[in-house]
Amino acid sequence: FDHLRTTAALAACLAHEVPRDAPASLARDRQAVRYLLVCGDLTGIQSFIYTIASSGASRTLRGRSFSVLLLADAIAAHLLSQLGLPPCNLVYTGGGKIYLLVPASARERLSALAQEIDLHLLLRFGGVLGFALGVAPLSGQALVEKRMDAVWTAAHADLLSSRRRRLAEVALAHYDDILAPYGHPELRSTCPVCRRDRVVPPPSSDPEAPCRECLESQRLGELLPHAAYLVRFSGERHFEAAQRLAERAGVAWKPAN
Repeated sequence: FDHLRTTAALAACLAHEVPRDAPASLARDRQAVRYLLVCGDLTGIQSFIYTIASSGASRTLRGRSFSVLLLADAIAAHLLSQLGLPPCNLVYTGGGKIYLLVPASARERLSALAQEIDLHLLLRFGGVLGFALGVAPLSGQALVEKRMDAVWTAAHADLLSSRRRRLAEVALAHYDDILAPYGHPELRSTCPVCRRDRVVPPPSSDPEAPCRECLESQRLGELLPHAAYLVRFSGERHFEAAQRLAERAGVAWKPAN
């Protein structure tokens, strides 16, 4: 299975790199760098998961741990979708890291997507979570000669360099968003669960109520022990399709946001 999946991922990259009317010898050129090994890293996981109070800690911890898994999976799916690649180009995901095999021509697009994701996480989570990418060129000859150790090392070295230069480029276009004070100016309190400044008013009139993010984590933590299936969808059309599927199967379900 792994061999077939890797072969399909390489073929998907070649479909982007080699024109359809090109001679077969061009596709067989193993010296050409036609692939990129991509290492994506979701940073700040420990701070995101464990900065919680004792009240409802188990549910919140369970929900946040699972939401990190879903977030990494969603980022990988988003990158592949934007690059026009199938799911087989996701080599591995786990522990907040994702590994992709993408065409060499996608390098600039990949960098722009990573910056967009990192900016979104910054605005959504106040800098607690971030995202960085490291890439390393890969040729067919390196695969044949089994020189993948050097490629993995190069991808991780580039990832470390990207983490040290976080927001270096996107800060110029989003200066106010990045350097503006975090939190709502009229809300003086912090969330009693995560201890972070509030961005929006609490969902209830109680000023000591948890923030919406913590409430969502608690709700997800309550649902997980009773869940039998996980269905991933995107867009309103797929949401309605998931509803119909659940009704047809006679399964009670709730969206996990």
